[in-house]
Amino acid sequence: MKTPAKFQYPGFETINWFAAKKLLKELKELNNEGKKCPPYFLQGVKALLGILKQWNTDKDVSLEWLYTRDSNLKIYTFLK
Repeated sequence: MKTPAKFQYPGFETINWFAAKKLLKELKELNNEGKKCPPYFLQGVKALLGILKQWNTDKDVSLEWLYTRDSNLKIYTFLK
């Protein structure tokens, strides 16, 4: 789907990467507490991961770029 630039939300992709970082933290906390992940949460994480991988593939981004994009975000950890 090609959306005209005037209708695109600025920073949409970046916001999704930060959301993934937050969700990863929550998943780790659930795991550390020995709690089961709710199905809706897991479904959302899988959907987000799918689009993040697609964006990464579409841009043909090198692994070096992922390491340098934002040292706090560590994008490469989501793509394992």
